Amino acid sequence: MAPNSIDDSSNVSAAGTVAQPIAMNKLGFIDGTYSVPDVSSTDFKQWNHCNNMVISWILNSLSKDIAESVLYSKTTNDIWKELEVRFGQCNGAQLYQLQKKLSDVVQGTSDIAEYYTKVKRIWDELDTLNTCVHSACECNCGGKSRTSKSLQDGRLIQFLMGLNDIYI
Repeated sequence: MAPNSIDDSSNVSAAGTVAQPIAMNKLGFIDGTYSVPDVSSTDFKQWNHCNNMVISWILNSLSKDIAESVLYSKTTNDIWKELEVRFGQCNGAQLYQLQKKLSDVVQGTSDIAEYYTKVKRIWDELDTLNTCVHSACECNCGGKSRTSKSLQDGRLIQFLMGLNDIYI
């Protein structure tokens, strides 16, 4: 298994590690925005080369068993959709573990920056699991902004509760 490879025990945040090296304008192959051109198109050869390169990156990020299960997919987007089905579902046990871990974090002997970094890391991981954080709602009711404000207020209170008494 490759370092940082995704296996059956991985969570959603591990799937994010595949997208991180795709900063070379290749994310469109994963999310499907770079659609397959017609085989007779002059762009097909270059598209196919880039698609195969991204497939290679993804396959090398997976455990052997998982890589073999998506090996014959035609496009990067097909592989990604399969991985999302397999790993993209939030697991209640993962949410519980992260919330428990977050409730146990206190400043203790850490300085404020170290304490904040610990808390922020857990918040970021929770954000990858919580679908409501990523809502694409475009309505004008203000619900999304109120939900976001409530989340931020809760996080501020959570952070303050973990600070040493000298700061409160």
